Formats: sequence, C-alpha cells, structure tokens
Amino acid sequence: MNKPLVSVCMITYNHENYIKQALEGVLMQQCSFDLELILSNDASTDETDKLIKEILRDTNAISLRYTNHPKNIGMIPNFKYALEQCKGSYIAICEGDDYWTDPLKIQKQIDFLEQHPSFALCFHNVNLYDENLKTIYRDTITRPVSEITNLKDVARGNYIHTPSVVIRNSFILPDWFVNVYLGDWSLYMIAVGSKKIKKFPESMAVYRISDGAAWSTQEKKIRKENSRRTVAIIAEKAELPKKVQKILNLRLSANKSSRINNLTLVKILKRIGKFLYRKLNHKKKF
Repeated sequence: MNKPLVSVCMITYNHENYIKQALEGVLMQQCSFDLELILSNDASTDETDKLIKEILRDTNAISLRYTNHPKNIGMIPNFKYALEQCKGSYIAICEGDDYWTDPLKIQKQIDFLEQHPSFALCFHNVNLYDENLKTIYRDTITRPVSEITNLKDVARGNYIHTPSVVIRNSFILPDWFVNVYLGDWSLYMIAVGSKKIKKFPESMAVYRISDGAAWSTQEKKIRKENSRRTVAIIAEKAELPKKVQKILNLRLSANKSSRINNLTLVKILKRIGKFLYRKLNHKKKF
C-alpha cells in the first residue's frame, strides 16, 4: 500500500459496548484514496481487545495498525501516541465510543481540504446519543459558529466535536501535550495556526453521551477546573499570535475573578452563619 492520504485516529478504553459501531463507521467509508486506521487501546479491562480482533480479523478493506498497550497510560498520552503514529497527509478523528453515519464523510472533507489549502481543519455538525435514554437528538451542547472560523474563535472555547474533525497532518505535538486535560481543543490550538476552519452543515457523526464518556458527564466543577488548567497550559507553553494569547489571558483573568468572587461569597456566608449562631446562643442564656 502507498502512503495513505488519510489516517483515521481512534483511541479506546473499555468500549466493548461501542467499539463495533465505531469501527463499522470507518470501514463503510467510500474513498477514492488510500486510508489507514490507527487504533490505540489503552489496556482495556473489558472485552474491547477481543472484539477489535474479531471485527478486523477478516477485513482487507483498510490498512490497520493496532496497539494494545500492556499498561494503562492515560487518555491524553494515548491520544498523543495515536496521533504520532498517523502517516497520512490528513488525520480524521473518531474515538471508540462515537461513530460516523455518512459513508462519504471522509471523501467530502478531503475533497474540500485538497481544493482549499488555506484551511487547516474542517468539521461538521453531529447528533448526540444519550446512552441512558437511548435517544438520538440534535446537538444542544455546542455554541453556534459561522461557516468559516479561525484560531481566535477556537481560543474563545471549543465548538468542534472530535468525530467530525479532519485536520492537516502538518503539526508536531510538544512533550507537554500529555499534561493538558482537553486533548481535542489543545490539538486545534497547536495545529490550526494562521489557517482557517470550515464547518459543514450536514450531520455525519454521532457523539455519545453516557456514564462512560470521559468528558461529557464530568461534574461541572471538575469540568470547569480542567478547562481552566488546559487554557493556562496552552497560554504558557504554545507559540501563539498576540491576539490569540490575549484572548486566553482574558479567559484566565475572568476565571480568576470569578473564583475570587466565589471565595468572597463563601467567607461572607460563613461570617453570617457564625454571627447568627452566636446570637441564637446568646438568647438561649436568657
């Protein structure tokens, strides 16, 4: 096989209930170019490894490089490892609990990027699948953006679901990437540079929301803190234009002010509580 034009990057961990659908979405792609699948299993403790081998054993439709790590290395290190195995000129991302629904998805996105070299990345709408309700519905958790955006828009916050992404493989991930908490957003901040981002209106993938999802079901407090930490790392470590750096610094300042206000409120409430407690005890004595 010649060097693939596109590498599909898929990471998985304990996705025995989902991995079959994720792989089928990749295998059904109808492309006029060579495609490879980079599949990295982070030492799953369930039947994920067995299912992967069964599903891919008899297929010759796609070039495959499968890694089953002997020990769990963590989601972000696994993501970094998988990305660095990709040899294609473009990388399409689909995690092991999401799946693609359009057999022409990759062809459409590659056709656009091949014809528009000023774009670093393209993505599309997705539907959401609620694992608890067993229901598919339109995306309600992502802020709307225009058809064409850039790095400044990404710096303001993520609006791109990973199973919708195709990105040019022209970046190098730094060693500190393993310390971020948001792997997808951090990747875009590193890889987009001065180029543009294209959004397709079609929904061509499903993003799964379930108890097993690594990010979508985290408690709001933890989620917010992980986001703040990632923004701080990118602001400190990444080489960014001054305008983009300013946006990140403003986000961090706003977050710091919010935390200070929350701490002040807590202190005030504690003082009120102590005052009321003393007053009630004073009345009881008389």
